[in-house]
Amino acid sequence: MRNRTSFIAALVALAVISGCSSDKKIGKDNVAIPTELKEFAASTKFVRQWSSKISTDDSIRGERLRPAVFNDRVFVAGIDDIRALALGGGKTLWRNTSKGRWSGGPGTDGKRVIVGSVDGEVIALDSSDGETLWRVDVSSEVLAAPAIANDIVIIKTIDGRVRALSASDGSVRWEVARDMPLLTLRGSAAPIIAEGYVYIASENGKLSAFDLDDGSPLWEQTVSVSSGRNELARVSDIDGLLAFDRGDLFLAGYNGQTVAVASNTGNTLWTFNAPSVTGVGLSARAVIVVDSDSEIVALDRRSGAELWRQKGLKHRLVSAPVVFGELVVLADVEGYLHALSVETGDFAARQRLGKNPITMAPVAADKQVIAQSDAGTIAAYSLQ
Repeated sequence: MRNRTSFIAALVALAVISGCSSDKKIGKDNVAIPTELKEFAASTKFVRQWSSKISTDDSIRGERLRPAVFNDRVFVAGIDDIRALALGGGKTLWRNTSKGRWSGGPGTDGKRVIVGSVDGEVIALDSSDGETLWRVDVSSEVLAAPAIANDIVIIKTIDGRVRALSASDGSVRWEVARDMPLLTLRGSAAPIIAEGYVYIASENGKLSAFDLDDGSPLWEQTVSVSSGRNELARVSDIDGLLAFDRGDLFLAGYNGQTVAVASNTGNTLWTFNAPSVTGVGLSARAVIVVDSDSEIVALDRRSGAELWRQKGLKHRLVSAPVVFGELVVLADVEGYLHALSVETGDFAARQRLGKNPITMAPVAADKQVIAQSDAGTIAAYSLQ
């Protein structure tokens, strides 16, 4: 029932998200029609360096499969398929075809590759050759990438539980359970490990900090307030990418705001009215967020003041942003990659990976941007 309820909530919420502006054009199922892309004078261009393909399964929805990069390797996951690719050239270095219906990850610390499944299973592979090190069952689906540090693996499941597993054998080190609302979006924000603590954003709109070694709580802060006349209106999920830098956390909630939080105390530094389901990216000066209408907004990191706003991708279900030098790169529902100027928000380049949506944010690594479509196409681009 939990899975079915979450899925239905996600579908309904998608219509709400896409239909909240007065200038929307409504299409099938009351979902806003993506804004038509307009021509622009490109200042750079995407150049494909390599591409690959991994298995997918159209029967699974909500999976959060995003490439993970460590040194010269790219780790990717599909359904019953986990691989290591060479960052330079994309050659397959190893492949593990253990059955699992993988849905969250990969996560890696350079020694191990960790992936979770829609069936509530977690697998650990040797990053050098793909050999299976261990497999354990957890309580529910894993839709968030595992986080790994100090030989501890943090797994977050969609039933609100957070587990710290031993990276050597998968045994449970500690566990906490979070209160879950009646309805949630089908998704889960990945944990962040930093400075000896693990930071968890929950479906109840709260951000929490725990000691990495023993799970003792440091603080808890409500950052996405639940309000409204019905359960759907009170959905307060934090499902998107969190960002950590120099002692500050940055995040955004579905029915809440974009928030900056001090990591040592949980105190709110500033808020800005930009709810999001995809999350945030960071540049040296700005916090960049894709709001619920897919307007891209840049906020000053210190004050939260708006620096610029780009409306050209409105209703295109844009992914979370990734900062790549002087550019911010995003993907959309029609398989396009977009590069904007970090300073102005103007379009700089555009490239289509394929016709399938790209839900997860691209990854920046070694002068390349790597994207994985929902259909399993993986491609690396330079920007010249």
